[in-house]
Amino acid sequence: MDTKTLTEISIQGPVGAPEETLKRNALKRLEYVLKKKGLI
Repeated sequence: MDTKTLTEISIQGPVGAPEETLKRNALKRLEYVLKKKGLI
């Protein structure tokens, strides 16, 4: 969640995926959504 823009995303991943991988994917998705909205 980006608290500055109040933009929230969600991701899905395998149960066995490392937490770092899920965090990285979440950040990439948030970046994508913010760019799509023209906020960054």
